Amino acid sequence: MKGIPAAILVALTSMGCTSTDAIRVREIGSFHVGGQQVTLSGLPAREIRFTPSTPPVRRDPNGDFESGQMYVQYVRLASPARSLPLLLWHGGGLSGVTWETKPDGQRGWQDFFMRAGYDTYVSDAMERGRASWSRYPEIFAGEPLFRTKKEAWEVFRIGPAFDGGPQGRTAFPGTQFPVGAFDQFMKQSVPRWTTTDAVTQQAYDALVDKACPCVILAHSQGANFAFQAALRAPAKVRAWCWSSPAGRPRRRPRT
Repeated sequence: MKGIPAAILVALTSMGCTSTDAIRVREIGSFHVGGQQVTLSGLPAREIRFTPSTPPVRRDPNGDFESGQMYVQYVRLASPARSLPLLLWHGGGLSGVTWETKPDGQRGWQDFFMRAGYDTYVSDAMERGRASWSRYPEIFAGEPLFRTKKEAWEVFRIGPAFDGGPQGRTAFPGTQFPVGAFDQFMKQSVPRWTTTDAVTQQAYDALVDKACPCVILAHSQGANFAFQAALRAPAKVRAWCWSSPAGRPRRRPRT
C-alpha cells in the first residue's frame, strides 16, 4: 500500500477531521462473529505426544467444531466526532495488523482515523489471524497458499523488480511504502485459501449486521467483500472506500 489515497484525505478534510496529540478511549473490546458448528466423523485416531517428556496419548479428531467465524477488535472513543463507526477490512494473505502500526513503527491508519474521531473495528477475516483455521480438506477445501516476498513486492505495487535481498529490490519512484521495513512487513503475512470466499462473506455480513450502520474501508481482497456487503445491507453500509481493490467486484446477477 502506498499510504492514504488523496481522495480519502480530501474527504476527511471536507468533513472537518483533525488530528490531536491524544486519543481518549472509552472502551476496547473484541468478539467473534459468524460461523457455525461443523461435525466430523470417520477420521482415524492416532497417538501423539503433546510434549517430549510425556507419554503418548490417543487422540480422536472426530467431533464438533466451530468454523467460519471472524475476529473483530473494536476501539470506542470517549467522545467520537463521527456518528458512524469505521470498519477496516484487510486484503489477501493479511490480517487486521494491516491497519495498526506501520512496519517502520510509525502510526497506522487505525490511529489516524481514531484521531479523526472515528470508533474503529479492525477485523481478521475468517481463516486469518485470531479468527482461527479449520481442518482441511475436511472443512476447508484445498490447502492454504503462502505468499512469497517477491509476489508481495509486485502484487502490492511496491516496485517493478525483486531479486532477493535489499540490494536486488527496485521500488517505484515516489513510493510511500517504507521499503526499508519490507522484511518487517512480511512478518505479518499469513496463509490464505482460494476456496472459502462464500463462508468469509457470510462472516462479513454478520459483522455488518452486528456493528452497523457504519462506513467500511477495505484493502485489496477485502474490497469485493465490502461491495457485496453493501449490496446485501444498503441501509447499514452508509459509505465504503476501497484501497487498491483486487480484481473487479462481482455484481449480483440481474433478476
